[in-house]
This record gives sequence, structure tokens and C-alpha cells, in this order.
Amino acid sequence: MKPSHPIMKNRLNKLNAYLRLNKNMGFLQSDNAIKN
Repeated sequence: MKPSHPIMKNRLNKLNAYLRLNKNMGFLQSDNAIKN
């Protein structure tokens, strides 16, 4: 299956969004750790 397949693309987008969210959470947590 090619990455241009809609379902695969959707899964990749969801995965990327999830990883970005986790990265942001990590930054927020380290931010709080530095402040405290």
C-alpha cells in the first residue's frame, strides 16, 4: 500500500499528532520541573 492511500495517510496524521502532543506534554512537564 502506498502512503497516499487515504486510510494510511489518516493513520500517519493521527500518529504524528499524537507524537506532537506527547512532545508538548514533555516540554510542559520539564518547564514545570524547572520552575519548581
